Amino acid sequence: GSPVPIHLCLFEALLAVGENADAEEALTRAEEAMNAAADKIADEAARARFLANVVEHARIRELRRESGANRRSS
Repeated sequence: GSPVPIHLCLFEALLAVGENADAEEALTRAEEAMNAAADKIADEAARARFLANVVEHARIRELRRESGANRRSS
């Protein structure tokens, strides 16, 4: 199976206990695994559905958007 859900769960757990740097690393690993899987999908529309419709993938993308907004507002 995919390591994405495990990395995402680890991210949430580390964030909950204040281990922000380790949480960020777990999120990065989740994102890398997600992107590696997405890169194997040749059809652009299917790839977009894969990234948007899989709950874990949508959550990773949401977290990245939030962290980008937080960095810009800091």
